[in-house]
Amino acid sequence: MAGWYAIYSIFMIVDSVIELACYFGLRKPSKRILQLSMFILLMNMALTIFDQIGIVDIIFIVLNLAVLVLLYLSRKEIAPAK
Repeated sequence: MAGWYAIYSIFMIVDSVIELACYFGLRKPSKRILQLSMFILLMNMALTIFDQIGIVDIIFIVLNLAVLVLLYLSRKEIAPAK
């Protein structure tokens, strides 16, 4: 069982690095980075639902949903049409 925790930890670190890269990538107008950021947020929410749901999971989903809505509403400023 301890081996699974190590695997989960590695996946969480990789997810955090991808999210950090998306954060820095959103400073430049890029439709692909915007799509990747939204996809990562959706996957984080979906994967949280398949786990045991507790108050921390609900807070995590609400925060991810808030960021997803903000990204969607500002999509024209982040990735303007060419």
